Amino acid sequence: VYKGVTNKRDGYSGFANGLKSIYTESRMVHTEAAVAMVVAIDGANRTFTLSATAPVSRGSVVITGSNPVQVVSDNGLGIFTGNGTGTINYTTGAISITFTLAPAGASTVLATYDYFPGLPVMGVMNFYPTNNVRQLIVADEIYVNRYNPVTDRLEDISSATPYNGGPTDFWSWVNYADAMSVPRLLFCNGVAGDVIQQYDGTTVSAYAPTFAGGTLNARQMFNVRDRLVLFQTIEASVLFPRRIRISGTGANSDNFDNTATGAGFIDIPDNTWFFGAAFNRDDILFFTESSTWMMKYTGNDVTPFVLEKVDGSRGSAAAFSVISYLNRTVAASPRGLIISDGYKVDRMDELVPDFAYNSIRSDQFLRCFSGFLDE
Repeated sequence: VYKGVTNKRDGYSGFANGLKSIYTESRMVHTEAAVAMVVAIDGANRTFTLSATAPVSRGSVVITGSNPVQVVSDNGLGIFTGNGTGTINYTTGAISITFTLAPAGASTVLATYDYFPGLPVMGVMNFYPTNNVRQLIVADEIYVNRYNPVTDRLEDISSATPYNGGPTDFWSWVNYADAMSVPRLLFCNGVAGDVIQQYDGTTVSAYAPTFAGGTLNARQMFNVRDRLVLFQTIEASVLFPRRIRISGTGANSDNFDNTATGAGFIDIPDNTWFFGAAFNRDDILFFTESSTWMMKYTGNDVTPFVLEKVDGSRGSAAAFSVISYLNRTVAASPRGLIISDGYKVDRMDELVPDFAYNSIRSDQFLRCFSGFLDE
């Protein structure tokens, strides 16, 4: 029912479901490259097998022999074509191929394929390059994919080092150009052992800021007044649960040392941990577990931000439940759903008694995530 009128639903179709290719699925993939096939390469054997990590993405398997050069490709229907024949079971990962010619001794027979790790998606991000044609980037706990609109597939662009996230470690992201105004997508997961990542439109790599304290990670990040602002930082693998670290600006946009004007850190004067932030108008409204705060811009480059406490009795306990819409910021608190306009904090679930207690599992509270649909 829409605006009092019963409508027939148009239906749904899978995203990245291979409409432009033979077949794939709307799941994130990870690429295994240069995996050696089994059976001795002795100049006589032509048949090779592999137990691939399953489930395997259809149409992704390519087997290459180096001498003589022979290539067989998965056609998405469980059959190989090219310089030989073979079959693949996408469910079990069992692969068998027979080359036209026997590979010579001391040569190689290598497989490349995609499989579905089956991990939960923890981040959906948009990168805005100079031509303003958005690239969709998705990340789970360990890997990063990019949507390819030409092939209608998700493709693995993960960095060389897998991440260490869990089911509550969502990715926070921001488009933040470097000192030469080259666009970048930065994203972080707030996990000790991981560092902030950057994507330049082609590859994913570790973000390398100027910071004498060592490596940097954070629970959430924002681009505020041309400065990168990090909440709940992990500095050289040490967690600072109430720290806000601020970069320089302009040519020092990646400098977090106090050698850059206005760069440095603020420790939130609160006994409880940081639990989420969002823009509220031109300032950042953020929550600790017990309180609500505003980080306000001062107009002074030497001391660019100050903290103001809005409420000392209502905070949040789910960092990614925080979202702003129509100049009001909402958060999930163990005391209920709260909302703030930057001046006061109210309960927004008073007409739904005990909603937070009956509808949200307390042991899964960190998984709460907010979003909005203008429709």
